Amino acid sequence: MTKDYVVMIHELVELAKESGRREAAPRWISVKDRLPEKTGRVITWDAIAISLDIYSVKAESFFAHLSMSDTPVTHWMPLPEPPEMEDE
Repeated sequence: MTKDYVVMIHELVELAKESGRREAAPRWISVKDRLPEKTGRVITWDAIAISLDIYSVKAESFFAHLSMSDTPVTHWMPLPEPPEMEDE
């Protein structure tokens, strides 16, 4: 896994935490409790690393995007909303 990718994932998690301070804080959701309702990108944890993955509702599976781990995903969280941009 490249250093830039690891830094990007940590920045996404920090953004999720910051977003959570303004709204309900994002929480890790166990795959045993619930899976994403829509196909799309999510932040995942597989007991080894945090990754940015794609979840497919049709396949009922997470697809690693640039992840090096073969360990199954145990938890996930939705991506935070993008920041509001001011008109310049």
